[in-house]
Amino acid sequence: MAASIVVIKEITYRGAPEQYANRYHFDGGAPADDAAWLTFDNNVRAAEKAIYRTGHVIIKRTLGYAADDQPAEWARTFDTTCTGAYNGLLTPGDCAVWIRYGTDRRDSRGHPVYLRNYYHPAYHDDPGAVDSVAAGQRAVLSTYAAQWVTGFSDGSVTHKRTGPDSLGATSHGVAVYIGRRKLKRRG
Repeated sequence: MAASIVVIKEITYRGAPEQYANRYHFDGGAPADDAAWLTFDNNVRAAEKAIYRTGHVIIKRTLGYAADDQPAEWARTFDTTCTGAYNGLLTPGDCAVWIRYGTDRRDSRGHPVYLRNYYHPAYHDDPGAVDSVAAGQRAVLSTYAAQWVTGFSDGSVTHKRTGPDSLGATSHGVAVYIGRRKLKRRG
């Protein structure tokens, strides 16, 4: 089973703070020690904070796992202000954009197997085209996804995006249309 890092973010949803997370499995095993985890964590967060516009998302903490069935061996809490600078109109908090990572695997019916992450909030460019992801958001998400395909360093190992079963990402794509993901606060 592949190692992973979980990045926990906070957005405002229905007038209250709401947290959601993205888990990224990666190859090369878990970083060797706290210094390597810190370097890896800093590199991932530096790239991720650029995909969110300032004032809309705060990165709250990260957790690092050697394997999904083990306790976290790395944990760090902070309030990282995001730095994304692109145009777009904010959508409700449960609207999301996905990044899809292509793999070399096919399912039993010959369809490609993808890895996917969802990101809140989504932005659109035009009040008349509220279903289309803002061009600026698509561009920064594409850059971020490309970084996961080429890998983030922990100071000695470059870790590339995989699935939980170590299936490696070979390409990436970003949604053209805004989707919806349920968040915890439904009332």
